[in-house]
Amino acid sequence: MRNLNAYITGGSLSFTLTSPSGVSQSNSEASGPLGTIQTVGNLHRVSLTTHNNTGLWEISLNSLESYSLKVIGQSSVNFGYHFVEAFGGAHGDFGLKEGRPLTGDNITLLVSVTGGDSVTVTAVALVEALGSGSEVNGTLQSLGGGDFLVTVARVPQGEFVVRLRGESNSATTKSSPSLFQRQASTQIKTSSISVMVQADSTLEPGSTISVPFTVAMANGTGGAFTVRATNDRGFTSSFPTSVSIVTGEERANDDRFQPPQCGVVSVSSNCPADWKCSNWQLSANLTDGANGTGTTESLLRQGNGTLNTSTEVGTGGRERDTD
Repeated sequence: MRNLNAYITGGSLSFTLTSPSGVSQSNSEASGPLGTIQTVGNLHRVSLTTHNNTGLWEISLNSLESYSLKVIGQSSVNFGYHFVEAFGGAHGDFGLKEGRPLTGDNITLLVSVTGGDSVTVTAVALVEALGSGSEVNGTLQSLGGGDFLVTVARVPQGEFVVRLRGESNSATTKSSPSLFQRQASTQIKTSSISVMVQADSTLEPGSTISVPFTVAMANGTGGAFTVRATNDRGFTSSFPTSVSIVTGEERANDDRFQPPQCGVVSVSSNCPADWKCSNWQLSANLTDGANGTGTTESLLRQGNGTLNTSTEVGTGGRERDTD
């Protein structure tokens, strides 16, 4: 690490910085054995001037108000990450997960480590940014090329940061591995509700597409939600106007976009062998399933005959059109 700077924001505070060798410097020393301190308003910038002082640094703060501390520096070893979700296909592909993660839910990260002659990642954790600073460790799976798949069983509540720990081996020296730690500068804020949509990747012109979606709430709380759906091409669409989650259920899987099921009751005709029909009759039941919104209409798409329909509610609350 080089060009290390510590930024402390807060009013009416004092602090003391201590190096791994035990040397200390307080905020009252503008220039001391560990570096220089510049103060502008409630911002304190500590620029470290010591070199090769590897180890655990400590800073002791005394404040009656809230404060923030950020330490940044330059290094050849860094990492980036994305939240991903499995497609569920045969090849085990992953796609970027949009939106904020759900509090208390599990989540998967794709972590990419860059720099260093030989870097070994030993731990990736989600650390609470506020409060106790508790952390949730993830399960690592190496994908090769510096990429790792990290599965975390529980997302912390509120805001958190991603922290990575590992060992760096130098190819030019035979010294023991150097321990390192990196923490993402961006804080992630969790959400108490999430909406996940799974659209069919295969689209055909003139066909109908179904878009199932899942509404989830954190900690098993329930609630009723109003549903609105739009598209940017002005296509005709229908959707349930509301969805409810029962307390303790956590998720509501809405499959009301599934097409109705057609069951043929009887077919009669006086058609000859060449299929030039003069008269035929078909009776069928169209049902939308136990959780559907109801079959709104049945249309005659070809021919000049008359289509008669009747609607009734069968067992299990299923609506049925008899044609």
